[in-house]
Amino acid sequence: MEERKQLNNPEMNGNIDVGSAKDVDEVMKKYDRESNTRVWEGMPGQIVRYLSVGFSLFSIWVTLISTAMPEVRLNMFLGMILILGYLHYPIRKGDARPNSLPWYDILIMICGAGPFFYFALKATDILKLASRV
Repeated sequence: MEERKQLNNPEMNGNIDVGSAKDVDEVMKKYDRESNTRVWEGMPGQIVRYLSVGFSLFSIWVTLISTAMPEVRLNMFLGMILILGYLHYPIRKGDARPNSLPWYDILIMICGAGPFFYFALKATDILKLASRV
C-alpha cells in the first residue's frame, strides 16, 4: 500500500490527503492531453532515444551544412517530425502500456510520413513536371 501524507490546512480546519507522484501522473494523463505520452523501456526506449538524437543531428546538419534543395530538406524534416510524433504520443488518450505501438498508429504514421518522403525522393522530377504545365 502506498504511503500518503496528511497536510494541515488551518483555513479548512482539517486534513487533506495527498497522493504519491504516481497518482499525480495518472491524474495528469487522464485530464491533460500533453501528459499522455508513450512509455518506452529497455531496448525500444534506447531505439526511440537514438532516433530522436539522430533527428536532432540531422536538423543541425541540414541547417548548417546541406546544399540540397529546400523542397527536399523541408519534406524530410516534416516526415521525420511525423514519425517522432507518433512514436512519442499515442492517438488514443488512455493507451499508456509500456513498449506498445498499436497497428493503427503505425498505419497512420506511414500514411502521414510516406508522401513527404516520396516528394523528397522525387522532388526534381515533380518540379520538372510542374514546369511543363
